[in-house]
Amino acid sequence: MNITRETAEDKLTATIKIEMQKADYSANVDKILKDYQKRANMPGFRPGKVPFSLISKMYRSAVTADEVNKLVSEQLSKYIADNDLHILGSPMNSSDKQEQIDFDVMENFDFYFDVALEPQFDVTFDGLKPVTRYEILIGEDMVKKYVDDTRMRMGKDIEPETVEAGDNLFGQFIQLDGDKNVLENGITHSASISVNKIEDEENRKKFIGMKQGDTIIFNPMEYFNDENAVARMLDINVNIAKNMKSDFSYTIDRITRRVPAEISEEFFDKVFPNGNIHSMAEFEDKIRNDAKVSFSSETDKKFMNDCIDALVEKYNFPLPEEFMKRWILSRQNEDDKNSITKEELDADFEEKYAKSIRWQVIENLIVKQNQLNVTKDDVRKHLISLFIGQTGMDAEDKESEQRAATFVDDFMSKEENLEQINSVYDHLMEANIIKLFGDKMQIETKETSYMDFIKILYPVPETPAEDKPAEEKPAETENK
Repeated sequence: MNITRETAEDKLTATIKIEMQKADYSANVDKILKDYQKRANMPGFRPGKVPFSLISKMYRSAVTADEVNKLVSEQLSKYIADNDLHILGSPMNSSDKQEQIDFDVMENFDFYFDVALEPQFDVTFDGLKPVTRYEILIGEDMVKKYVDDTRMRMGKDIEPETVEAGDNLFGQFIQLDGDKNVLENGITHSASISVNKIEDEENRKKFIGMKQGDTIIFNPMEYFNDENAVARMLDINVNIAKNMKSDFSYTIDRITRRVPAEISEEFFDKVFPNGNIHSMAEFEDKIRNDAKVSFSSETDKKFMNDCIDALVEKYNFPLPEEFMKRWILSRQNEDDKNSITKEELDADFEEKYAKSIRWQVIENLIVKQNQLNVTKDDVRKHLISLFIGQTGMDAEDKESEQRAATFVDDFMSKEENLEQINSVYDHLMEANIIKLFGDKMQIETKETSYMDFIKILYPVPETPAEDKPAEEKPAETENK
């Protein structure tokens, strides 16, 4: 077997040629055919006594194809590894040089594979413009809203005698005619309504003070102005609800009210098990700290994307465009919902694909040049920490830590969990890269509210000048 490589003039691609001789594969093929002979069971022959020549005639071509293809794949991978070739995508059969292979008549084979070569250079952070790193402020209003929402979520339902704002009612709707009498064959349905969902304040006030057994007459569409909600209340089609003109009587069968949980150490323990919180001040501090951790994942993602943009802009190296397009199209399945045509790929390549490919090259170089590494033990420790946090275990308790470790070791030993394990690896490597960016990039820190940060992430596009309404000019006055 002989393997050679020819690099293109632009240094972006190369063609690897594998010359396969009969001596490279024939021994394995004969061994497999002899095994077939031992297990062959054909009419006219005793088991295991079928002539080898007959077995060879029947199966040699197919077995040769399997063995040659397997050997070529192994040798191609070994050649790329042994020669430290950094490639983009994966090798592809050369459409220009590969000749048709006929395993029925040929004994020696030549295989040609095209590969795209990653450029090799030193990634430096010199000359890059400063990148903004956002820090989301945790305002008192945000803390108060979390406290209020949590108290309601962990509260209890009571059944008061009279209706107040925020109560939920359960009762029966009965459709009425124009004279406010029960409409014959009209709609009758039992449903719950929320007083706070009634749009108009004056209409909401009509429910306040009502009691169980009281009846009120109203048009549901006028009160709720939501055909989907009214359709659910009356168990009717949305189009019927949309055009509903009838009044209904609504008789209250039950009133329920959500009472917020009392502030106490028991409440603190329910919200943050093993949090060791004893006061409202400690509880609010814990909320702020958790919010910072939660928001940091979003701000880190924005920071990383901006750093990537800056590096890709700096290292805007040429790509083997035709190879990459052919590789992208070859990886699509016929039933892939995200499949694209060659014409679409040509139009979108630079905007949608080139940046991602360039970042892949830069990322690989950053990882290599800065010796960034994530070990199996790093993944294990991270999963143990996640398990303890999600199950509310005490991180300081040795027995809890051992139970978590046993669960994680079992999880990591199963092949079906490999995809999730790899995602943890990617997450930890991304964290390493973000830390490196924090050390190497010029950073401008900017404090902002969460809502303003969302506007930065998803800016509202400006209306083109031709689409904007003309400014109204002041009326001209006449001098008298």
